[in-house]
This record gives sequence, structure tokens and C-alpha cells, in this order.
Amino acid sequence: MGSDELLRELMQKSTPDHPSDAFVDRVMEQIRQTPELSAVKKPFYMYLRSVLPFILLVGIVALFLLSSDLPLIDNLLGTGTIKQTVLFYFNALVVSMKIIFAWKFFSFAFMVILSGGILMLIDQLFSRRAKDFFLSKGL
Repeated sequence: MGSDELLRELMQKSTPDHPSDAFVDRVMEQIRQTPELSAVKKPFYMYLRSVLPFILLVGIVALFLLSSDLPLIDNLLGTGTIKQTVLFYFNALVVSMKIIFAWKFFSFAFMVILSGGILMLIDQLFSRRAKDFFLSKGL
């Protein structure tokens, strides 16, 4: 029981620590000061989300105008310019894509890669991790 008596004597002789007189004032002054807010750049995905509807709208309007029989299209760039040049090259592109996609291996590999890429894009755009990543990088 010698150690209990020794501890009791030490506790009675020691005084509790007290903060300095200006401690409370200094702490309260630091609490009152608020840090300035710095300007944060808008994340990249926010620009993408705001531009995407306009791109889709322009594409839909262009598709409508190109597939309609309005005479405006022929006179837009000259008589028959769009039908003779743009649609010819677009047709050649579609035909070459049909030949490429007729190959079974390519079409299967392309679909797997495309679907994986779309899923990764959706995950990056809409996940919390992506938002934190873009905010930390300042994008």
C-alpha cells in the first residue's frame, strides 16, 4: 500500500494547470477571424453538362434540315452543294463502316470497347469520386 499513499501525497501537493490570463481572449480572437474564400474554378464536367444539350439540339436540327425537302438547303451553300459533296462523302463513310462492321471479330471487339468506354464515362461524370477528383485538380 505504499504506492497508493505515495500517489495520494503527489496528488495533494500538485496543483491543476491553469491557462494564462489572455488564453481565452486569444482563442476567441482566432475563432472570430474567418479565412477568405478563394475563387474555385468550375469543374470540367459542369462545362460538359451545360454544352451537351446545345450540341444535341444543333445535331437534331441539322438532321431535320438535311433529311427534309426544303429548298433552303440547296441554296445555303450554293445549288446542290450539300447533296453533291457532303452527302456523297457521308455515303462513302457509311459504306466503308458497313464493310468494317461486317467482320465479326471487329464488331464484337468494338462493341465491348464501346460499351466499356461509355460505362467508364458515365461513372466518371456522375460519381462522387470524379467530382472530388475534378475539384482537387481545379478542373
